[in-house]
Amino acid sequence: MESFVYEADSFQVTAEMKEQFERDGYVIIRSVLSDEELRRLKEALEHDDGIMKHSYVVGDDKGRCNRMCLWNHPGDDITGMVGRCEKVAGTMEKLLDGEVYHYHTKLMMKEARTGGAFVWHQDYGYWYKNGCLFPHMGTVFIAIDQSDTENGCLKVLKGSHAAGRIEHVMVGGQTGADLERVEHLQKVLLLVDVELSPGDALYFHCNLLHRSDANHSDRRRWAFLIAYNRASNNPVEVHHHPQYTPLIKVSMTQYTSDQGGHDHHTPSTPLIKIQLEHQDPAGTSRSSWEHLDPAGNTKIQLGTPRSSWGHLAAGNTKIQLGTPRSSWEHLDPAGNI
Repeated sequence: MESFVYEADSFQVTAEMKEQFERDGYVIIRSVLSDEELRRLKEALEHDDGIMKHSYVVGDDKGRCNRMCLWNHPGDDITGMVGRCEKVAGTMEKLLDGEVYHYHTKLMMKEARTGGAFVWHQDYGYWYKNGCLFPHMGTVFIAIDQSDTENGCLKVLKGSHAAGRIEHVMVGGQTGADLERVEHLQKVLLLVDVELSPGDALYFHCNLLHRSDANHSDRRRWAFLIAYNRASNNPVEVHHHPQYTPLIKVSMTQYTSDQGGHDHHTPSTPLIKIQLEHQDPAGTSRSSWEHLDPAGNTKIQLGTPRSSWGHLAAGNTKIQLGTPRSSWEHLDPAGNI
């Protein structure tokens, strides 16, 4: 499997990398995260109680399930630094030929023995519905654990991004690409098992078809995914993912050398931001957040020192916000604001 290797002193996005991304819809770059960076990221994810508290289940048609936790805005902890660093965000900018902003980050947890499968889909199959007019978007998939065919690694159809956006429908309890069209593409395109070592990264186009098998092994398969949108592709609709928000890049080298591990972990609250004119006491923009489950239902959770939360279940359309906010926000069942 063709790939490149990240070398801190000399790495740059070459013409060969860009050509492969445009031709195949992805590039693999090995060792994007150093051992120390990976250790700190893994420690933060495993010890942040908010990850499991705010995660949700994604099931498959065999009764197996994965857990996912998703947030919209990168913070100042190691999880935010990864999404804001040059070798991740900057590389995606070069591959997409323009300034990008952070669209969201998610932790995908496919546990040993119980982790489920994902059907064929394109990320733009969903993001198109969010008012993103052009497929100028991509994701960086970073392996936290070894990812191979035994524990349900990602599979891609090489070059399938060139087929454009495919209609997405319900497939096996998930939203997936139209299977008839996928079957035709499978006859002419190469299926690639994306096997990654911890710290390796797959940079892929939003129209690349991908899926994964269930995890029947005794090893979990966690992955850290950062999605980006081009600044020029600002969504024309306000949705549960953010409008253009300038990305302030950071140096991972400075972060990992100047700061000490978990003691400096100030979590990027792992939820989706609701745009309200309010700042939390810490002065950050993380004022209130919504959490979407796979069915599009919305939960609002509020932590200390904020006073109360409402809960939006299927069919309900009001969220009550606590002090000091006396107004009501109105969401439709699809999660639109």
